[in-house]
Amino acid sequence: MGLLHTPSVHNMKQIDCPCNIYTLAKEICLRIDRPKRHCSIILRKGRVVAVGTNLMKTHPMAKKYGYLFDELHSELDAFRKCDDRNGLELWNFRFNRFGNERLSRPCPKCLPWCVEAFDRICYTTGEGISEIPVDTLRVKDR
Repeated sequence: MGLLHTPSVHNMKQIDCPCNIYTLAKEICLRIDRPKRHCSIILRKGRVVAVGTNLMKTHPMAKKYGYLFDELHSELDAFRKCDDRNGLELWNFRFNRFGNERLSRPCPKCLPWCVEAFDRICYTTGEGISEIPVDTLRVKDR
């Protein structure tokens, strides 16, 4: 089994986000009554199939991935709602209480399983939207 390499900021490319999911994510984030307002939206063929937020509740999958206090991160909250797990894109968003974008890159606990589960991973940076080059990070079978 190979190692998962975390891309540097220089490997990231700025991309455009579909307006409808950006607006949806912002509305959801601004309703969250916690300091960290994360929202993950999963798409299949351009359609929303699941939405998740960081939850202050425990879950066996959170324990499996070693999350602090076994609490669900938004990526895992959305992913667990997907019945068909093929051809998925992950879009992560975070906004502060004023509606300004903040960094929402998957954390070190989320990134390894996200790279294996999603065909595309995009996230807010505070200065736009970036995409993680999933194909270059996937673990290759030896």
